[in-house]
Amino acid sequence: SWDGDSGGPVFIDGGKGAPQIIGLVTARINHVEEIDSEREKRKIETPLGLSKALPAALILDTIRLARITTAE
Repeated sequence: SWDGDSGGPVFIDGGKGAPQIIGLVTARINHVEEIDSEREKRKIETPLGLSKALPAALILDTIRLARITTAE
């Protein structure tokens, strides 16, 4: 995952090369190393190429709930 990937689709091969969306990228996962010496304090963040994602089923449930709520 890279800066700006948030909001992008997470998908798998749904068979016969057809993508199946299974989620939405919400955050990048970094390895965080904090260096604390006599003269300085630093934090180094290294991207791991992994992301946190919100499951597509939860997104669909939220949309359905919003439709029901606004219809009332």
